[in-house]
Amino acid sequence: LGFLSSCPSALGTGLRIEVTARLPLLAAEAGFQELCTKLELQATMASSSEGLWTLCSCYGLGITEVDQMNLAIEGIGQLVAYEQQLRHGESVTLRPLEVQANESLVLMTPEPSLSFGDVPGLGDSDVPGFPADECPEQLPDLDSHFSALAEVLKRDPSVYHELRDIKTPGGVTLARCMKPGMDNKGHSMIKISGAVAGDEDCYEFFRRLFDGVICSCLNGCELAGHPRIDASAVDCEVVDPSGRHLVSVHLQASRNLAGVPFLPAISFDERNRAESVIVDALVQSGDIRGHYYPLMGSKSYAPQPEGMDQEAENQLHDDGLLFEEPHSQLKLSAGIGRHWPNGRGVFASETRTMAVYVNEDDHLKVLVTQYGGDGLKETFEQFCGADSALRAALQRSGHDYAYSERLGFLTAEPASVGPGGFKASVVLWLPLLGSGQSLRSTCRALQVQAMSKDSEVSGELWTISATCTLGLSEADLVNRVSVACRELIKMEEELELGAKGS
Repeated sequence: LGFLSSCPSALGTGLRIEVTARLPLLAAEAGFQELCTKLELQATMASSSEGLWTLCSCYGLGITEVDQMNLAIEGIGQLVAYEQQLRHGESVTLRPLEVQANESLVLMTPEPSLSFGDVPGLGDSDVPGFPADECPEQLPDLDSHFSALAEVLKRDPSVYHELRDIKTPGGVTLARCMKPGMDNKGHSMIKISGAVAGDEDCYEFFRRLFDGVICSCLNGCELAGHPRIDASAVDCEVVDPSGRHLVSVHLQASRNLAGVPFLPAISFDERNRAESVIVDALVQSGDIRGHYYPLMGSKSYAPQPEGMDQEAENQLHDDGLLFEEPHSQLKLSAGIGRHWPNGRGVFASETRTMAVYVNEDDHLKVLVTQYGGDGLKETFEQFCGADSALRAALQRSGHDYAYSERLGFLTAEPASVGPGGFKASVVLWLPLLGSGQSLRSTCRALQVQAMSKDSEVSGELWTISATCTLGLSEADLVNRVSVACRELIKMEEELELGAKGS
């Protein structure tokens, strides 16, 4: 009988595993409790306000402690994966791991290995669902759709009927722009745009739709242009005078080439040409020293017709400078993963403090990183220098960024227009403040986000970040993050003094 207890059902291992997880979106789905039962988990609410659930695994006779632990890990891991999908606006089908006749859970038998070309959304074909070439005559039912796209069309269906037969000069249809939001219903608690731009002209030819989507995503902002980037507008105050708390600073923003279809609508040859234009500009600029690494398996870059080798890929992965094929159903429906991995790669500087992603979500994404240092000003100046040097090199070759005086830098994702999705992130060491309950509420008050970088248990390293939106200058955003980091470091040092005094 194994270990004996007063309760017959607990005979055997006597082991009870409890994990508390934040699952607010998944728990709201019909079938949540049924799924937990099939995964041999008991789910009880721990905090309704925070969406916390206690997941308990209890087995009787006939199973070892190791097997019980592995099954709990697999089951809870699946619940967390579903929650993450919902947070990204993806629809999910609640389906447990296969249950065998003996009621023990085992992983589903994997399908035979497929090449990217065999996968809809990663090969030549689009993901099945809403057509990408032509809109249906009647607007589909949107009652169960939750996105900015659905919001605009529900409010005024005439937008659909007015625009459904229009194409941009580059041949992009309204259907192509709507497909991700029609294929993916989204979630009432998470606002996604649901639309993508297939080229820069979409923002004018489908203006009634995109203006509405942008305003919905950005809570009604005025579409009256975006401030020019100004590195001199960043304050010079040191973020971490002691040099003990600031670990690293990361800045990034996306850009597209003018006159070239964006990734949702780009052809195989057009993507390869865009890669060639960008890489030539990077190599010839003279201001950016580095090397271009085409993704492994890409055949579009003549100097490396099979892409980078395994050693180079491993090194980029270790450096945090490698991107992978899209897994999100939203991105796959948007079409940005087609013809993977051709025409894609990473340009990395010799010091690995600057990189450019080529044809990931947009034509290019500039990333700048600094470890330690006085604060964000120096990193922002490096970002501005890299961005302007690349743009100047493109202009010398007859190209330029896709830019609108009304909307700023144009991206495939409507919510990112203006600053091109500019994001500032700072990793701070906050062992005392991070172990308490006030960090996230403090960050909300400071208009930044906080995410644990190591684990919620240790809570020592935290990423403090904010994303720039249309109308807010990049310098203002950097200043906001700087102010927030200084305040958090001040609070941490006050806690240190209190701990020493006690």
